[in-house]
Amino acid sequence: QSERKLTHRFQWPLQKYSGHLDCTEMRCQTPSSLLLQSEVFSAYKLHCTFKALIGMSPHGTLTFVSALFEGSTSDKEIFRHSSLLTPEMD
Repeated sequence: QSERKLTHRFQWPLQKYSGHLDCTEMRCQTPSSLLLQSEVFSAYKLHCTFKALIGMSPHGTLTFVSALFEGSTSDKEIFRHSSLLTPEMD
């Protein structure tokens, strides 16, 4: 019954997955290396971060956590590297 109440955005493109996917950023210590700083710097947060893709069910249960990525990595790129995307969905 609760599946019928879910909106379309919760069900596509992962038909067997009901929930919400979103990338979140966590602040990290600023590296001393300028090269590393440029990789982990987030233009959105304006400091050094790591990012992860988080999945949550409609009821608030944590269902998926990806590996950590540098703060400069786009959300699309993180999703592409997650185990949730299959070749036919790309």
